[in-house]
Order: sequence, then structure tokens, then C-alpha cells
Amino acid sequence: MTGSHSPKMTQNEWLFLAVIILTGAFFRLWSPGQIAVEHFDEGVYASNNLLVTPKLHLPGYPVRELYAPPLVPFLSEMSRGESSWSPILPGLIMGILTVPAVWCITRIWFGPLAGMIAGLLAALSDFHILYSRSILTDVPLGLFLVLAVLVITLSYNSIDSQPIITKATGKSSKSKKKRSGKNEQADSKSGFSYFWILAGLLTSLAWWTKYNGWLPLAIGLSGLVPWLIFNQERSQSKMKYLICWGLISVLAYLIWLPVLFGLSESGGYSRVAANHKGYLVGIENWINSLVHQYQNHLALDGILSHSSLWVALVLSAIFTWNTRNLKSNSASQPTKNSLIGIGLMTGSGFFLAGLASWIGTSFVLILINLVACVGCLIFFLFKRNSKERTGNIALKRNIWLLMAWFFGLALSTPLYRAYPRLTLPWLISCWIGTAAGLSYFVNWVHQFVSFAPVSQSMKSSAKNRNSQNQTSALPILATIILTGLGFLLFFSNKEQLIEQGIPGWQDRTGLKNIASQIVEQISIQASQTEADKTNSRPIQYLATYGQPAIFYHLGHNADLQFQRENQLDFAPLVISSLSSFLTNLQQLEGEQYLVISQKTLDTELKSEWNLVKNRFEQVEIYPYSPSKLVSLNEFSPTELSQMKQSPLFEILLFRVK
Repeated sequence: MTGSHSPKMTQNEWLFLAVIILTGAFFRLWSPGQIAVEHFDEGVYASNNLLVTPKLHLPGYPVRELYAPPLVPFLSEMSRGESSWSPILPGLIMGILTVPAVWCITRIWFGPLAGMIAGLLAALSDFHILYSRSILTDVPLGLFLVLAVLVITLSYNSIDSQPIITKATGKSSKSKKKRSGKNEQADSKSGFSYFWILAGLLTSLAWWTKYNGWLPLAIGLSGLVPWLIFNQERSQSKMKYLICWGLISVLAYLIWLPVLFGLSESGGYSRVAANHKGYLVGIENWINSLVHQYQNHLALDGILSHSSLWVALVLSAIFTWNTRNLKSNSASQPTKNSLIGIGLMTGSGFFLAGLASWIGTSFVLILINLVACVGCLIFFLFKRNSKERTGNIALKRNIWLLMAWFFGLALSTPLYRAYPRLTLPWLISCWIGTAAGLSYFVNWVHQFVSFAPVSQSMKSSAKNRNSQNQTSALPILATIILTGLGFLLFFSNKEQLIEQGIPGWQDRTGLKNIASQIVEQISIQASQTEADKTNSRPIQYLATYGQPAIFYHLGHNADLQFQRENQLDFAPLVISSLSSFLTNLQQLEGEQYLVISQKTLDTELKSEWNLVKNRFEQVEIYPYSPSKLVSLNEFSPTELSQMKQSPLFEILLFRVK
């Protein structure tokens, strides 16, 4: 493991990185025809303000600013096309980019092997794959969060290098400065400026994505402060780090100010804060929310997540063996001990995968992460060798940053309603910590079984060959036990694994299909009117209440039809109440319809519906079985498991009499 300076990329590492990125892209881009706007928030973002045809000058979905800042809705708007998945293209791209971003920050923090493991965990995460195939703001936030924390780390590292060079090199540094003149000093200053400016920009992008996009600043400070307290070697530079963090914060806030000013037209940020406050469950419900989130992860845990731990250790073994052989200029033929080492890591991977199939991949990641964070911190805090301790200044800070990230979000996330997507930023910290822990384990196995030549001396080559051929019964026994336990756990839970499959590949086109059926039904109704017989085509108005996803699909259909035929048969509307809709009917020339869910009529609009239901004639009922991305927002995993079939919603179509 390394801190601020990782070794240069090797050919093998480039190859593994390419495989990881392509793997992540494959699982996120598979079967795009099953992707469509479905979630409530997705409908709000996709229906920003341009999707309804300009002929009617109709606005987009109201109060969008309560749900998210404008960046993701804008990107969704710009990627609009004829396909159902086109508004989700930004989520797909950012989900794929998250894989190399996680690899990069983990490599810089903890070395090449840890970076490879973290990239694999991200690429094969069922949870992340599911939300990458949506236009929700959580995956883009995760990408900008990783990049911002990464560049904040580089900003801190640039401060490390300046005093160390002067103090350690002494006269040689002065002579070096004479040779380089003012260029080196200018590069140092420009490097520092570049990193804090870039960190501020990336943090502001996270803030433009989600209202808690200031998370990089919180992680950057909460990890920095304890490091400064326990870091005695660099006490003379403490203020520099705080000033750096302050500059990043000020710049990020200044770039975010246009969003804040834009909220003034809709009640200001206080209205947004009041809306967010409604999602708080309080400390008294913290444990219930935590358990609920754990159940959410179990429900979204598929075979890819389980196998990711095994794949990570197997590829780590191959990667480490090839790298060590290349460094030692040894033959590529594996020794007996190398095979034992690879087998031990493969068996450990089987065991972790089997354990994950029972208690959940996220729970296994938590356990490894806890051991890695606490173990590494204790090791570097109490290391006696002062030179080694000084040389690991950046690594100790990285551990503090990771602990602030992991424990901070683990404590704060359950304070909110248990929406599964809220745990995505925390899950990223689990990948990084787990990768650090597993990389330590791989290196320990390497040392334990010595599966790469240690000495490069010609005189000791025979001795090395003899030692490599000497095998110990302990690693062989451990390999057999771990592999057996892994197979036992994994295959005894086979039915559940098959049922889970790959949650991210669930069909999410239910509401899109319903919107198409509604358009078809209204076309049939319109063809039977007298107006149709006289070759006139009056506008068919479709009022939606609480259905932004259907509103988007209806608007999308209307927009496409307008582009193709240069005339509009129907137009979607968003209403805030049934009574106001009926009051304004005189302003609408043509037939009027209402699209609403049975659940809404039975709950929030029950009293109002009883007063006006005689004004509506029911046309059709459309049953709807949502994907887990939607159903887990409405029901707990326990409630879903108690249902004999997928939860059915009913979308109702009424015609105004």
C-alpha cells in the first residue's frame, strides 16, 4: 500500500483496468430496451421544461427545484431522443465513469492492487448497476463525490511535498533549485493552485447535482482535522491545510450561488430545506432505518455482487504473481508455492462469496472495511520507526479521510427515510476500504507462501528454488476448508441466488407501456366523435396527478407525434387538485381526461374525490407491477416478501363528462 505516490502504471495494470471498465460498461448497457423512466423523481427530472411541445407552451413538471438542483434535469433534457432510455443516458455514462474514478482514488490512496479490487467491486455491484440505469441524482453525485475527494487529496499532497523537499535534501535541494531556477517553484505553486481550483469546481458540480453535494467538503475537513491532531511530524504546516480546505469551500460555494439565487423565485432555499426535513426520521428511529436499509441491500443483492469478492481475489492473485515475477525477472512458469498462494486466495474468495450470499455483500464489505480502517489506523499511529512514520504521512491522512467518509455516512444516512439510493455514497467508501483490506490480505498471503522469488542473486537462486518447492500443510488445509465452506454456503442458497439474478436488469418499461396504451385508447375514443368525422382533430387533454413518469411518457409521445405529423392530437397537463382542474375546463377546447392511481384516490385525494367523482367517467384500468427500484420506495423488503406476487398498482384513466 502506498500513500500519495503510487508506482507507475504497468502494462498488466493497464490491461486489468481496461477489462474492469469494459465489464462495468457491459452490465450497465445491457438490454437498453428494458430501460425507461419509471421512478417518481425520474419523471420530474426528465419533464424539466422542454419535453412538452412548444406549440402549446406548456410548462414542465412543477416544483422541480424541490427535488434536485438543475444539473441532472438539464443533462437529461439534452440527451432526449426517440428511444425510451435516451433521458437516462447521463446516468449510464456517469455510472460507467464511476468505475475508473473509484479505481483512481483507491490506487492513489492505497496502491495499484487496492485500486484494481475497488474497481472490480464497483463494476460488479448490482446495487450500482441498478441505479446507473436510471436518471436519479445519486449515481452522478457518487461520481462527483469521488472525483472531488480525490482532487482534495491531491491538494493536500501538494502541500506535503513542498516542506519535505527543502528539509530532507538540504544543500542538495538548494543546488537543485539553482539548476532549475524559478521553474520548480512556479510549478509547485501552480500545482497547488490547480488542484484546489479543480477540487472546488468538482465539489460545486456535486452541489449542482444534489443538495447534499457539499459532502466532499465535509469528508475533506472531518478527515483532515484528526490527522492534524495526531500528526506531530508536520505541526508547522497545519494552517496551510486548513487554508487549502477553506479556499476549496469558498470557490465551491461561489460556483453554487446561481443555484441558490435561482431558488428565490420559488420560495428560496428555506422551502427546499423544509421539504428535506420531512424525510428525516429522527434519532429515535435510527436503528429501524438502519435495519430497513440493510434489508434493502439484501433485496438488491444479486449474483454479480456475491461473485465480485471471489473475482477480485482471483484476479488479485494473478495480477500480483505476474507483477512480482516481472519485477524479479523470473520465469513466468508458476512455482508450487505460487499455485498454493493463488489457491488460498481463490478459496478465500469462494468463502466470502458464499458468506455474502447469506448475510449480504454489503455486510461482508462492512466487516472487511471495519477491520481495514481500524487495523491500518492503529498500525500507523503506533509505528515506532520515525522514518517510516514520516514517510507514511499521506497514507495516514488517507485512512482518516476514509474513516470520516465511511463512519460519517454510516451514522447520518439512517437519520433519513430508508430510500435505498441514499446509501450509494456510503457504499463507495465500503468498496475503497474493502479494497484496502483485501490488498493487505493478498500481500500477506504472498509473504506467507512466498509464491514469487524474493532474492535476485545468482548465488541464492538454488536456495530459492528449494524453498519454493517446500510446501506447508497449513495454507493447503486453509485452502481446502475455505473453498469447501464457500461452495457449501453458495450452493445451499442457490434458489435465492437464481431468483435474485441481476436486479439491475429488471424491466422498467411498465409505465412507458401504460402511457402508450392510454394514447391508443384516447385515439380510439377520438375517432368516434363527431369532430373526427368532419376531419377536424381537436386536442385531447390528459391531466395527470402525482404521476410524473407517465406525464413524461405522454409528453414524449405527444412531442414525437408533433414532430412527425406536424399536428398534435393530445397534450399532457399536470394538475394540483381535481377541483381546480374542473374549474379551468372552460379554457380547454377539446376532450379532457384524467390519469391517476387508485392508491392516490384512496389516500390523499379521498375526500375531494368523493365530491367530484360524478364528473368523471372511467375509461380503463391499467395494472402496473413496478421494478424493485420503485417498489422498495413504497414497501419494505419484509412487506414485499410477504406478498404472494409483485405489488400491483392500478393506473386509472377517466374522461371528464
